[in-house]
Amino acid sequence: MPKQTVPDAASQLGLPVVHEQALKGLKFNAALPRRLAEARLADLEGAVAVLDEPVRFSSMPG
Repeated sequence: MPKQTVPDAASQLGLPVVHEQALKGLKFNAALPRRLAEARLADLEGAVAVLDEPVRFSSMPG
């Protein structure tokens, strides 16, 4: 049985946990608060686009 989907999953998206090295690679990283820097690395629009894609579940006998 497939997992139940969350119909409003896009509204429950949050900022990802970002590795310290990725934050250090940002321009002006010392001047940015950590959460703002994490927001710069997030791709929430991409995540919403993926969640909007149709999904088909199938199972293999066995």
